[in-house]
Amino acid sequence: MLAAGGPRSLALAAARADIVSLAKSAVAPREEVVRLARELRELAGPRADDIELAMNLFAAGTRELPPWTKQAAGVTPEELEASGSLMLLRGTPQEMADELQRRRDEFGASYISVNATYLEDLAPVIEKLAGR
Repeated sequence: MLAAGGPRSLALAAARADIVSLAKSAVAPREEVVRLARELRELAGPRADDIELAMNLFAAGTRELPPWTKQAAGVTPEELEASGSLMLLRGTPQEMADELQRRRDEFGASYISVNATYLEDLAPVIEKLAGR
């Protein structure tokens, strides 16, 4: 697994990694993440379909963001929420499942990690996605 966001790390990930975490700012626009995923796949050539994309979820569900958000993500909870950050997964279990499926369809996100605080919020989402 390799986190990649710049040209050199992206090229290395495309050539060697099995799992790639797209390293972008917590408030990076969705279009930027889609562009980076597309660039990774283009660089990977015939390996493109063998690469899994990992995404870190800072928060899931409807709970308020923790006070340590600024320290961990570099932005305030308000900035993170207002940006539509892909590090957040908000809504009902069905809405969150739909969003994860959208991310898979749109740019190939297939591995998800989440802060342990939100495991219970994510469990029903995983049940809805089982087998898909």
